[in-house]
Amino acid sequence: MRLPQPGEAVGPYTCLRLLASGGMGAVYEARRPDLPRSVALKLLLAPDDPDLVARFHREAEACGRLDHPNLVRVHESGVAGQACYLVMELVQGGSLQAHLERAGPLDSELARQRIGEAAAGIAQAHAAGVLHRDLKPSNLLWDEVLDRVRVVDFGLTGRLSAADSLTVTGEILGTPGYLAPEQVGAAGGVTGPATDVYGLGAVLQGLLSGRPPFAAKSLVGVLAKVMNEKPLPLEGQPRRVRAVVERALAKDASERQPTMRALAEELQAASRAGPERRGGALLGLGVSLGLLALGSAAWVVSRDPEASLPTPAPLRSATPLLVSEPEVSPTPSASPAARERPPAAPREPFALEGGRPFHLAYSPDARHLAVLSRA
Repeated sequence: MRLPQPGEAVGPYTCLRLLASGGMGAVYEARRPDLPRSVALKLLLAPDDPDLVARFHREAEACGRLDHPNLVRVHESGVAGQACYLVMELVQGGSLQAHLERAGPLDSELARQRIGEAAAGIAQAHAAGVLHRDLKPSNLLWDEVLDRVRVVDFGLTGRLSAADSLTVTGEILGTPGYLAPEQVGAAGGVTGPATDVYGLGAVLQGLLSGRPPFAAKSLVGVLAKVMNEKPLPLEGQPRRVRAVVERALAKDASERQPTMRALAEELQAASRAGPERRGGALLGLGVSLGLLALGSAAWVVSRDPEASLPTPAPLRSATPLLVSEPEVSPTPSASPAARERPPAAPREPFALEGGRPFHLAYSPDARHLAVLSRA
């Protein structure tokens, strides 16, 4: 089939410009005279292929039943001459694949957010009995108007329930670098929700690293790695995030997150966990150095309270920094002489009392720092 040129009509729609083309179809920005805005018009490029025609109509049927903020909506489908077409929302913004090619990997937090949004939309599709089976960065569109991800292209969609003639054991459907093992023959080639969990986990790895989990010089090489090897290492990411991705990319589907919702929840938990500790030794060293610095500052101020200090940055808060230490009681083993020792003579102003609570404060002119003990 010859691709329409800008200005040519397909049914009631006029093609304005070519947006993308692939093995199954081409997508145009198009306009219908009675519609107030442009739409995305997807054309089937091989209308004489019965299998592709069947899948095309399957996509129209499946997407027409889905309505979610993170899915691209389908308005209608039709046939004009030998051309089958699908009319969808026109999303302003490029795909995540285009972002990778233009700017490289996404920031870790942003990548997790986008994958969480996609997971919410795909979870709704699963609830409606629809699988995607071809998740990849180019099928996740960033809606720059609404600032969210929209999943598109359910052209390889499959039903979750009964077996049908479009799901053939051993048939390879999807994009090689993001395929689940069961899509290339493992586990008898049976796909299910865990297949899309794998696909979205693979997309997350791609967004974080800039490449799919598996790469080779040939299709056969990629498929062999999908079947038998571990994914490429995901470097420079928090341990919790790596654990989520590794679980999603498990060879055995039963070892992955059971649902899209579970995958999204694990990503949210990884985001809420905050920075990871580097070890107790470093933490203890930091605390010790902090206490040493505080003690040194307190000694300087207590020995010369009238000394002029460099003018500090303005103190915006009227509440001084309060550092509390526990009261120290005499131990039972202390000698009677120690317990009966007379109180020490008053120290100079601003001196620290051993073990007593204290706080730091600036003088009214913000030129002196005082260490004040609490009575």
